[in-house]
Amino acid sequence: MSNHHARVERRGPRITALPDENAADRIQFATVWEDGYEVPAIFVNELMLKPMPGPDGSLEGVAILFGMVEGPNLTGTDEEQRAAAKDVSHLPVQVRAKVMIGSSRVRTFADALASFADRIEGKS
Repeated sequence: MSNHHARVERRGPRITALPDENAADRIQFATVWEDGYEVPAIFVNELMLKPMPGPDGSLEGVAILFGMVEGPNLTGTDEEQRAAAKDVSHLPVQVRAKVMIGSSRVRTFADALASFADRIEGKS
């Protein structure tokens, strides 16, 4: 095998490396997640999706921005708070993380989130 990186296809929990275009040369590797607890956790309450266009204009994937927004610090009586709130034009969202997902994995990612949401809502 040459000293270059093989093209990689991801299929479920397995990764298939393709040293060249010959299907007979496919090599499969199991994927194993390492301990995710070593990565610091951050809290977010906002999310924005941005398409990632490729050089030819086709959609290559999506950038997911995770952010945190906090309400303004309003003090005083209810009337004073309402008056102060009128001066607030917007609430800034602080981006805490940006995750890029290639087009070949967007559906898998979306399905995994939908499945987890169903579990949370008691649908499965």
